[in-house]
Amino acid sequence: MLSGFRYGFLGINDVPLVFTLSVLIAFIVVFYLLAWTLIQRGRGLRT
Repeated sequence: MLSGFRYGFLGINDVPLVFTLSVLIAFIVVFYLLAWTLIQRGRGLRT
C-alpha cells in the first residue's frame, strides 16, 4: 500500500502497481468478509 501511495505522489514505484492493487483488493475482501461474518453472528450487539 505504501508503494501505491508513493507512486501516486512521486511517480516512483519499487513494486509493480498491479501487485500493489491486488494486495489492497485482497485485504479489502478479507476484512469485508470478516465484518460481515461478525455482523451475521450478532455477538456483542444489543437487541
